[in-house]
Amino acid sequence: MWALTVWGWPNAAEAGTLRSPVPRLKRFLILFPLFLAGVIALGLGALFTCYPKVDAAEDREVPKDLAAVDRGGYLVDAVAACSTCHAERDWTRLGG
Repeated sequence: MWALTVWGWPNAAEAGTLRSPVPRLKRFLILFPLFLAGVIALGLGALFTCYPKVDAAEDREVPKDLAAVDRGGYLVDAVAACSTCHAERDWTRLGG
């Protein structure tokens, strides 16, 4: 009885007639792929229209003198602390 009321047939057991779930299944098998295709089309449309088209990055000369390397090391280690997450850790030491 409980399953009949949950699936949308509240009076089917009392009336003695039970409808087949086949029409609902056919409707689902037709509408679900259409819904899924619509969601995918909207996602791809948003992807190609919302993100800007940019040119390739220009070539730049990177300074290789000792002062520039030291400044980069300072920025990576002290300011941004990149090496806390993006470096190999020594788990044998306290703090890793």
